[in-house]
Amino acid sequence: MSFELSIHTDNDAARSPEDLAVMLERAAAKLRIGDEFTGRIRDVNGNTVGAWDANVEIDPVEHMVPTVTQLQQRLVAAKRETREAQAETAREVRAHRDFLTEFGREAMELADEHGWCEVAEKFLRDQGVPIPQKRFEATVTLTVRLSGRYTGGGEPSRGDVKYALTTETSGDDVTIELDSDWEDVVLTNVEVDEVTDVDRVSN
Repeated sequence: MSFELSIHTDNDAARSPEDLAVMLERAAAKLRIGDEFTGRIRDVNGNTVGAWDANVEIDPVEHMVPTVTQLQQRLVAAKRETREAQAETAREVRAHRDFLTEFGREAMELADEHGWCEVAEKFLRDQGVPIPQKRFEATVTLTVRLSGRYTGGGEPSRGDVKYALTTETSGDDVTIELDSDWEDVVLTNVEVDEVTDVDRVSN
């Protein structure tokens, strides 16, 4: 919004700088509160010597409503700010997770040195701190029972079975097979016979 202020006087009684200052201040006050857009001018004796009026001009609507281009620019800026905020949040989450992991590792190392593992694990678990997992290696003796048809002739000895037996490991799977002298081999039973060693191999 813009306006032009026109002041008209009929004599010299209101031409002093002091009179004009008072007159302009009164006009400004009325404009600020939106009370009036016209007013009378009085001289130092209170006589009306002129009048003032403000020509208020409202900006055209096209200057008040954002254009499509402006809206698109604002949308692009908002999306950029959103992506930056999400990236910063992700960085903070990763940093916090890494801190908790390192804190848990150091806490458990200290607890292991002093025999406080059980107490330390309970404390870390209660605080939501991930407990570092330790990797162990165990030596286990199994008793495996197989059945199948022997085609090698006669009755197989223990040695025949031992040398015909092969094992293969792939990931978590263990395959036990007999050679071509055996058919329709079925694994009928597996029992844990003995655990001889349990050793930590890494943290």
